[in-house]
Amino acid sequence: MDWPDSGNYKSVALRHFWEWWHSFYFQDDWKVSKKFTLNIGVRYEFDTPMREGLGSGRCTVGTPYDFNKCQDRIIGFDFNAKNPVSNTPGVITFPHTYYDYDLDNFMPRIGFAYSARGNTVVRGGFGTFYAYPLQWGLRGAPGDVRPDVATVGDFISPDNGLTAPYLMSTGMPAPALFTPALMNPGFGAVPIGQRTFLNPFFIDRKLENPYTIQYDLTIQHQMTNGVFFEVGWIATLGRHIYCAINPEQIRIQDVQRIAATGRTPTALDRPYPQFSGLSYGTWPFSSTYNGLILKAEKRYNRGLSFLSNYTFSHWIDNTSFQDV
Repeated sequence: MDWPDSGNYKSVALRHFWEWWHSFYFQDDWKVSKKFTLNIGVRYEFDTPMREGLGSGRCTVGTPYDFNKCQDRIIGFDFNAKNPVSNTPGVITFPHTYYDYDLDNFMPRIGFAYSARGNTVVRGGFGTFYAYPLQWGLRGAPGDVRPDVATVGDFISPDNGLTAPYLMSTGMPAPALFTPALMNPGFGAVPIGQRTFLNPFFIDRKLENPYTIQYDLTIQHQMTNGVFFEVGWIATLGRHIYCAINPEQIRIQDVQRIAATGRTPTALDRPYPQFSGLSYGTWPFSSTYNGLILKAEKRYNRGLSFLSNYTFSHWIDNTSFQDV
């Protein structure tokens, strides 16, 4: 019948991202005495904020668009700026980098081994370990909602099927031509009450690299009959764990306020109703792991040995949530 109800297409352009990752470290082993050895060290890392680029030029408003020179085709978000289209808070921004510098990535390391008695050794260690810099795949990198990055078409009947959004015989409408003037504070927004079409994803500019704090303490003892025992405690604390947050949920205080008026909350009560949705990657979450380790080993002649291990552990985090 050549009467489609809806249709869409999307094609993402090739993009190149780059960053510099620098690291420096110092490490030494110090034999304090015949019974006590100390391992000390410190490491420092920092990376330049991830950005897109092929050449030395930037895609700036008012200049001719040249793919071979353009860069910075990414997006950010200002939660507080007033949107000129919807007159509500929330404006898409166009920064040069995804996030700001994080320059406090110092990682101290210390370990020791102490021979308490002839057959007993106490070992311990502490260290901080940062994760690798942020990395993204081609199609998952924030910014693919920009018209100079992705060719997008989303068509639906404006009156619930009475009018076709397009005809199969002629195909879907061609996308609007990109001009730098489209990259303005009202980009992607619609007036309150109109059909929204953009669901942006961006990165928290106050990026703090995720890291773990690890420490352990073990006591090893070998008995005269050749049985080897070990008891230890290990812990790992995760900090600044990455998670994607949806800030478009209606806040609980707003739900209570609306309910007091006798009506039910709607999509227009969302914090940023000028967009279809909103999500961003941020790093405020943490985890804690503690484990008790028991080990026993019996070594016989000709390579035969028996080994037994037991671990009692507890792990918890605050990243697995439903409601922001």
